[in-house]
Amino acid sequence: MSANILRCLTRHASSKQLLKFTVVSNKSSSRKNSNIVHSLLPNVDIPNVSVPDYLFQNFSKFPNKIAVECVATGKKFTYEELRTKSKNLNRALRKKLKLQKGDVVAVLLPNVPEYPICILGPLQASLTVTTINPLYTPVLWI
Repeated sequence: MSANILRCLTRHASSKQLLKFTVVSNKSSSRKNSNIVHSLLPNVDIPNVSVPDYLFQNFSKFPNKIAVECVATGKKFTYEELRTKSKNLNRALRKKLKLQKGDVVAVLLPNVPEYPICILGPLQASLTVTTINPLYTPVLWI
């Protein structure tokens, strides 16, 4: 069994934790299984819940704490406001615009405090979200 193995060691910037990855390219393996990246770290359990549900499960612990704040304008939202506003957007997308599970919503926003609301609302409605930053130049898109 012949395999080319490339090991890459990198440091995580904030925690300085050493991460090891092994890229295995087995010439005798089927095309479907070639170039598989395996981490040498243990597997992580991923909960079987939506992203909004996963995030919102802890929002009730900090309802009046600031979740997001704009440094330039001072505009801010608490965790409870984020949950409520994204839930309202979820309802509006489904009831007023008649969007259904699997429909795609493009969010065209710069980095503003309303951004998480505009992402979580469609995700709560089981919509697919794609993002576009209007401040990007053509060079940044490539």
